[in-house]
Amino acid sequence: MTSPSSAASGMSKREHFAALALQGVLAQGVLAKKHAAQRAVDLADALIKALNEESLRRGGGPPRP
Repeated sequence: MTSPSSAASGMSKREHFAALALQGVLAQGVLAKKHAAQRAVDLADALIKALNEESLRRGGGPPRP
C-alpha cells in the first residue's frame, strides 16, 4: 500500500522513501551529486528491508513495497 502523498503522485513507497532520503543526502552536502541518487536508493532499500524484517518478527506478513 502506498502512502496518501505518494499514491496521489503515482509513486511507490520505494520511490517516495528514496526521494525523502535524497533530500537528506543532498542537504548534508557530503556526497558528490552523481553518487547521491544511488545512496538515496540504497537507503530506501535498507529501510524497506528493515520494515519487512520487523513485520515478520512481529508475526505479521511483510508490508507491501
